Amino acid sequence: MKITKIIINNFRFLESPEIYLDDAVTLIVGRNNSGKTSLTEIFYKFVGFEKSLFRFEDFSISTYDKLRKAVGKYKECEEARAKPEEEQVVFQKEKYYKSLIPKIELNIFIEYEEKDNLASLQKFIMDLDPARKDALISCEFAANNPKNIMTGFLSQETKYKGDIIDFLSTNYKTFFKETIYTVDSASPDNSRIEKRSGTVQGEDTETRVAA
Repeated sequence: MKITKIIINNFRFLESPEIYLDDAVTLIVGRNNSGKTSLTEIFYKFVGFEKSLFRFEDFSISTYDKLRKAVGKYKECEEARAKPEEEQVVFQKEKYYKSLIPKIELNIFIEYEEKDNLASLQKFIMDLDPARKDALISCEFAANNPKNIMTGFLSQETKYKGDIIDFLSTNYKTFFKETIYTVDSASPDNSRIEKRSGTVQGEDTETRVAA
């Protein structure tokens, strides 16, 4: 059994790398502040023994502009919602502003052989095809409910001088949670929750959206 590939999104300097692991030796080489330590830190934060280790500062700085843009798109969505004849427009605008709310992701691709002891991996095997010998574990630090972030911020917009980044820097624990999914890599929409932690305020019932 071995990890063959790691995909990370929006974690510090690691905005969207795909890392392939060699069968024998994998070396992570780079200059200072290039993300080497972050590679080990993201594993520790998701699967370490301590709970809720994430901070808002763990999000890549590149996500900040998207968050600010999401505020404007949310306002447009609510304006469109006041017009019953524009239900489809509301749906598209809602989908768009939610897509701008970032999440930190760690996707771990695993391959195994029949001779391997699969006791610890068994629950992460989704498919029933005996020819397949792979598993995908997807870890997320993501919003409970994007709309609650928007309404929470707008209710205190003056206090935070109109900057959602300042608002979330203080209040992120209320709106974000950690979730670990089992995912069928051949059909990413086929997934189930294995573990969830963090405060769940106004849980969004939408299904997981594959990256």
